Amino acid sequence: MGIFILETQNPTWGFYGAFSHHDTDPSVAWPLASEAIAKATGCPAECIRTFLDSGKGRLFAEGVIEHMSTNIALKTAVDAVVKRWMHLKIGSRDERVYGVPAGVPYLKGFVCHCELEADTGEGRKHHAQPF
Repeated sequence: MGIFILETQNPTWGFYGAFSHHDTDPSVAWPLASEAIAKATGCPAECIRTFLDSGKGRLFAEGVIEHMSTNIALKTAVDAVVKRWMHLKIGSRDERVYGVPAGVPYLKGFVCHCELEADTGEGRKHHAQPF
């Protein structure tokens, strides 16, 4: 069974918006990033979409684009950025600003943070324990 991928709700900003200014079609990059993030974090599709549509998703895309500028294939670049963001840890500043516990892998922390933000908005609530 494959990973469920939701389409962007913000095509002018976030991950999709960053790729819309690049040679790579964002509709090709989006599912690769969504799947890789889902596998690495275990977070649901709604959280991954919220993350990718955010400013942090735009930073993630810029990392992928930067890797691709050295003639690395899209999937390899996505996987490299996922690996890097999972290796980096949330610091005390991000803990204070976003409420994500220090020491959590950066990618998981911000995808889960998006999950927490989605919980306060309209729509389906998530009951996962993100950290």
